[in-house]
Amino acid sequence: MSSEPPGMRLAHRLTAPLLLRRLHVEIDGAEAVPSHGAAVLVSNHGTNLDNFLLAAASPRPVHFLGKRELARGPWGRAITSLGMVPVARGSADAEALDTLVCLLARGRIVALFPEGTRSTTGELGRFRSGMARIAARAAAPVVPVGLRGCETVWPREGGPRWRRPAPGLVAVRFGAPHPPPRDDPRDRRRFTAELRAEVAALAGQPLAGGPGAGAGGQPR
Repeated sequence: MSSEPPGMRLAHRLTAPLLLRRLHVEIDGAEAVPSHGAAVLVSNHGTNLDNFLLAAASPRPVHFLGKRELARGPWGRAITSLGMVPVARGSADAEALDTLVCLLARGRIVALFPEGTRSTTGELGRFRSGMARIAARAAAPVVPVGLRGCETVWPREGGPRWRRPAPGLVAVRFGAPHPPPRDDPRDRRRFTAELRAEVAALAGQPLAGGPGAGAGGQPR
């Protein structure tokens, strides 16, 4: 299996420590990320900081989905070279999902935010089905991740705040890896509900719909 492209490895080595030091990030459980081979990182999503923070906290460079509009121009070329996979907003974009499966087949790390959009309530929203389908197709382990305190650095509305946060206010919590689900609807639904509950615990977020809600945010 091929390793990450040199540009991704170099950027991760140079920029990740700077961001983590600047934000006084507390990281727990990073050893859960496999040291080699494929893995899917699954996280909560509340702010525009999340992609950058998760990529920096991961021990290995990661690929992630981003709006196709972000891939335009010089900035777009830069962030796609750092691992962004463009996706059409508001659609499943089968091509992008196939790309992620191919990356996993090559032993890469892929980060997903299964809510699909940033939370507006502070609750952990429903998880879309694509995460479990990707993990099943690629036979890749899934590592749940909880991001905390990101809104103090980059609120959902507006740009980033440049004041340095207090140590430990921003945190990244990695959970133990889960083996992938079987590629059938029932097992994927079970898997999605379990991952959502664990991400909520790691992030310290209540589940939208209450503690009895399933993957779709509806009572089971």
